[in-house]
Amino acid sequence: MRVRFALSALAAVTLAMPPGARSDAAGQPKDVSVVSADSCPSSFPANWRCLEIAVPEDYSVPEGKKAEVRVVVAPAQRPKPHREAVILIQGGPGLSGTAVAEAGFLPSIGALQATHDLVVVDERQVSGPEALTCPPSGPPGEAASWGEDFFSPAHLQSCLARSADRANLKSFTTSNFARDIESVRAALGYDGVEFYSTNYGGLIVQEYIRRFPGKVRAAVLADTAPMDEPVSWNSDRWTLRAIGATLAGCRADWECRRAYPNIEHEFHDLMTRSAAGGLKVAIDASGGAQTVTFDRDTLLAFFRAHFHFMRDVAAIPYEIHELSSGNPARAGAIGQEIFGYQHAAFGGVALGVWMSVECAEEAPAIRARMSRGERPGSGRIAAIVAACRTWPHGEPPADFHEPVRSNVPLLLLSSPMEPGYPAELAPRVAAGFSRVRIVLDANHGHVFDDDWSMCLGPQAVAFLDTLDLDAVDSRCAARFRFRPFKLPSSRE
Repeated sequence: MRVRFALSALAAVTLAMPPGARSDAAGQPKDVSVVSADSCPSSFPANWRCLEIAVPEDYSVPEGKKAEVRVVVAPAQRPKPHREAVILIQGGPGLSGTAVAEAGFLPSIGALQATHDLVVVDERQVSGPEALTCPPSGPPGEAASWGEDFFSPAHLQSCLARSADRANLKSFTTSNFARDIESVRAALGYDGVEFYSTNYGGLIVQEYIRRFPGKVRAAVLADTAPMDEPVSWNSDRWTLRAIGATLAGCRADWECRRAYPNIEHEFHDLMTRSAAGGLKVAIDASGGAQTVTFDRDTLLAFFRAHFHFMRDVAAIPYEIHELSSGNPARAGAIGQEIFGYQHAAFGGVALGVWMSVECAEEAPAIRARMSRGERPGSGRIAAIVAACRTWPHGEPPADFHEPVRSNVPLLLLSSPMEPGYPAELAPRVAAGFSRVRIVLDANHGHVFDDDWSMCLGPQAVAFLDTLDLDAVDSRCAARFRFRPFKLPSSRE
């Protein structure tokens, strides 16, 4: 469940430094001007701080209008902690790390809290009541509205109308997000930072390293991309490849092969039917049984989300089989899960932020590829590029798409089954770093999985604590295999 901030009484206040924050250059305590809720959610430890830190909306006009950046600070547990904080950045664009800070994100490297403050920093306007989320364009009480593709032209049009009045969409760029982190660091008084980030968060870290190289002690980037890679271009290709590897794993498993002997054919048929007229399933919604139609892009997005956890990947053959069964009740049960995924996507992703970044930084490269006759690997690309023609967006710095070059120690964690930021991208990131190591997690999707704490988690913690790349022991990653596949006998 995503934790929501209770923001009933926002007010501009001045707070003393959170534990672990430092003095300014003159040696005097540095107060932090923030807009803050009365307290963190009740599920958070009592000494955590939940803050909103004011940053310039437009850094070329530093005294102008302000934006707020949400921050969660988990103070170091021992006296005299390191003078650098560990900054955690969620993926995205448009995803909140503060909303899941306690539910796995901070605990994933919690051992570092002994000697470091752990600080989760959100992109601006991805959480709280100001988040640029976009509900379905149809009536929310009708289940059919939630079958709409997240990136359909109608939904993107309604999202633009909803977002344009609530924010300066030109201010949402990776470069501004990196500057926001520097504003947070300076406001909280840390001498420097270390980073742990996932997916798109790795691009923010690379841009921060480029702009503020003297402030970074080390970084761990999990499943990320080089600055010049438009990842949405190949999104569906990479997803299909990951699903293909999963179905090959099923075929190699005797029980899975016996349960689903025609699984590749069933998946191909499912994709063909959903592309032609959509997959119609009956689900239980607030008004009773209703029919919802899911198109191919929505189905692929649903399966793509499975690769965050291999326990979910293990259910993919089962779900394909049930959707292909011709049995309304069995297909409807999986349709109910897709329906739930759609609710989470529409409510949890700040699409207004995602589109602003996409239009500023990836759409120009995508248009250039399309003009050369290249075919995108995602069916959503045409709708996104078309929407970008009228979507207000900023301009990245002239060198934004150039490789980042640095001697900052860098640990790259990657997996070939990651459908958004696969392992083949990691060497291109590493090429610009003189002190770098790539650890390949061959049998996972997203490297942050249930067994993170048994292998890569301790390695990431040890590296950020010691900066010793040679001490990272990656042998544990080779031991992991597919989880036992879900079989019809386990049908609920």
